[in-house]
Amino acid sequence: MSVEFSPLKLIQEELRDEPWKLLVGCMLLNQTSYKQVRPILDTFFSRYSTPERLRDADIDALIALIRPLGFYNKRAHALVRFAAEFAAGDWQDVRDLHGIGKYASDSYRMFVLGDLSVEPSDKKLISYKRWHEETHG
Repeated sequence: MSVEFSPLKLIQEELRDEPWKLLVGCMLLNQTSYKQVRPILDTFFSRYSTPERLRDADIDALIALIRPLGFYNKRAHALVRFAAEFAAGDWQDVRDLHGIGKYASDSYRMFVLGDLSVEPSDKKLISYKRWHEETHG
């Protein structure tokens, strides 16, 4: 089955089949833009292809990679903690995981669970929901 992508080119659309990567993508997008995240995404996931690899990341190497996104020290530590919690599997809802707020939770529900009853506050997610309703009824 082929997946239809919107003209919005959201990172979440690309990562919908890999929930932990979708959540990482949302964490990377916090307080920054697609234009900043897109160039590092492939390198990021080639280095940290699993939650365990990210959990065990060398923090200095991780910081060096995500430095262009800003808040790199805080972001790196949040990513490592998130990955440890995700890998442990002791969570029921993605909002139980460190660093996962409304934006990532809404993205998870919309793209991983296919739940478009979500009322997102993010303008890109609102645009995606509107596009989906217009094209899929």
